[in-house]
Amino acid sequence: MSKIVWLEGFNHFRSALLSLTESLDQFTANVPSIIKSGILHRFALTHELAFQTTMQYLSSNSSFKAKGHRAVCQQALRMGLFKGTSIDDGLIWMDMIDSRHRFFTHLQ
Repeated sequence: MSKIVWLEGFNHFRSALLSLTESLDQFTANVPSIIKSGILHRFALTHELAFQTTMQYLSSNSSFKAKGHRAVCQQALRMGLFKGTSIDDGLIWMDMIDSRHRFFTHLQ
């Protein structure tokens, strides 16, 4: 059952990533601020879905129980989940975590 959950989450993540990529492909410096806000929200949603999917995968395939973004990222890196990708070293994930934090701090 838990494998189905993370696979469903992965499909939602892929869909969100495609929407974010399409938005970024059409981005120009002079787009209205409402469009920029929409792109930031798509980034935040995509990041959250990646986090949730990774956490679900880790929970279903190991005894991992932590829930924080950094802990999940670090465990995924230790398990080699990102091998062969652009986030293999984890720096990009940590940058995304920091960017997400700055985004939500800015909204408050």
